[in-house]
Amino acid sequence: MLAGVDGIIRKRGTAIGYVTVEIRGGLGNQLFQYATGFAIAARHRVPLRLDLRQVVGDGPMRFCLDELGIHCETADARHYALPPKTAGSSFKKRKRAAKDWLRHKLGTSPKRVEDAGSIFTPSALTTAPPLYLKGYWQSERYFDSHADALRARLQLPLPASPSLIQRIDDPSTVAVSMHVRRGDYVGQARFPCCPPEYYRRAAGEIARRVSRRPVFFIFSDDLDWADRNLQLDYDRVLVDEAGTHRNYEDMALMSRCEAHVIANSSFSWWGAWLNPDPDKIVYAPTEWFGGVATRELAILPASWSEI
Repeated sequence: MLAGVDGIIRKRGTAIGYVTVEIRGGLGNQLFQYATGFAIAARHRVPLRLDLRQVVGDGPMRFCLDELGIHCETADARHYALPPKTAGSSFKKRKRAAKDWLRHKLGTSPKRVEDAGSIFTPSALTTAPPLYLKGYWQSERYFDSHADALRARLQLPLPASPSLIQRIDDPSTVAVSMHVRRGDYVGQARFPCCPPEYYRRAAGEIARRVSRRPVFFIFSDDLDWADRNLQLDYDRVLVDEAGTHRNYEDMALMSRCEAHVIANSSFSWWGAWLNPDPDKIVYAPTEWFGGVATRELAILPASWSEI
């Protein structure tokens, strides 16, 4: 016998809940959030819902995933988790925590689980639904067991640039994506821009490791700066100089390359990750956030290299 309880289905006394994930930030961050929610929902065999309250409108942080053919149920007030209580006495906080725990156990409210800021949070994988996931979830470890299913779902559309695609696919060369993130990073201590020396060293390492002539396809939100400052000793192509590509089209082009030089950016992280070749070469900067070494975070897959 099935009986509905505030959107939760109970069968033989066991709650079959749901996973709600808050969507925020740009395309790369939204992909991390979706991938984590997808994997955790699949692990528990429950539906996934998206909380879209932070990505309304048409600005740079608009909701992007629907443009990739990703369709999930949208969460509503029943699927939101209340924020933790920070004001009041210790007794009131404990009382609030006890009520939240009871609502979660009864299946009438999801348990709120927050990531630890690029530090792997294993409790997100083991806490029973219903769940509300809040954070950026920037680690493959949340969804590596579902990598093949995710790559099959995330078939990003390519731009209408047949000559560019032909150059990337040229079997006589090795196409290398190189992402130069500047824009909102310039002048920010929190997100340092990767210096030209990083790109030159990574280009040299890739050229040393591959057997065919490398061609570097440079993607950037400041192609003029990249053109002036990245004079490489190898062939290079400045991608989308006219600004005609959508962001997910550039990401699709990145994923089509054989090797990758990423910035400290979730955008180029995904451009490299969506390349399904297990033997691909990926270089990342040794500093991801200002004053935070990349190796201190859980953001890089084990097979990727720092330089």
